[in-house]
Amino acid sequence: MRFRQLECFERVCEFGSITRAAACLNVAQTALGLQIRQLEDEMGVPLLTRTSRGVLPTDAGRVFLDWVRRTLDGRRDIKGALAAFRDDTAPRIVTVGLTPSLTLLMGADLVQAVARSPLNVSLRLTEGLSHVMVASLPAGKIDLAFAFKPETGGSYRCSPLLSDSLFLVRAPSDDGRSERTVSLREALSDRFAMPDREDVVRRMVEDSASAEGLTLEVAYEVHSLTAIKQLVSRGLASAILPLGSVYDDVASGRLTASRIMDASLQRTLYAIRAYDIDPAVDALLVSTFLSIYRENAGAWGMGEVLMLA
Repeated sequence: MRFRQLECFERVCEFGSITRAAACLNVAQTALGLQIRQLEDEMGVPLLTRTSRGVLPTDAGRVFLDWVRRTLDGRRDIKGALAAFRDDTAPRIVTVGLTPSLTLLMGADLVQAVARSPLNVSLRLTEGLSHVMVASLPAGKIDLAFAFKPETGGSYRCSPLLSDSLFLVRAPSDDGRSERTVSLREALSDRFAMPDREDVVRRMVEDSASAEGLTLEVAYEVHSLTAIKQLVSRGLASAILPLGSVYDDVASGRLTASRIMDASLQRTLYAIRAYDIDPAVDALLVSTFLSIYRENAGAWGMGEVLMLA
């Protein structure tokens, strides 16, 4: 039994699909299936049940999955602890990419938390849209990207971290009231300020509107989050954004945000990085990111943490 096999089994259970897990792990589907069969042979029991819609862990598989997660967590913990004893004198510079909404929500906290860690790491933070950051990975400009578009080619590991919700953002009403949730149909009765069609959120909204036979009216095509928020605050348009983009504005009452209750407007955030990234650094960055996200976003119902990668 190898750690790589355990990681493969964990990913298959998380995706509920050998095909999707193989794409994320950047391995052939047949090779991944062989890894699972070798584990089942070694354990002596079936670990997965194959269905028409994918795979599910058996009762034995769920017990095994709990052990796998504890084992992988323990491996990351001990690597992180032992890294403090290295003789490195110069800090390792690691470049992490965040989307604009995540930068607003947690950028400074992430830099501060990594600086306090026992690892000798100097964090360099960069900001960009998901598709731009993913395109920067092959050139080595970013070591780890927290992005909403998985990298399906090349030597990259994609770990789903959390399911993020989108919100209808408006100027405050005269009576100061704001709906906590709205339907997609209710949300699309507004006119919007949005980026161009390369933007992940805009494509999601357009696809969801088309599927429901609804119309999305984009009154202002704007490539600046600051300008979008200014248009919204003046009552000239609404916006559909992750809450992290307007977290401080909503908390201060400058804007309002209503969660759009539509499954098609849920998006998955991935940690995307090369397989050869230092495991201790990888574990530090991902665990710190999730810890800060829980603290800053949990009370707002922004999204659900899917896993500890």
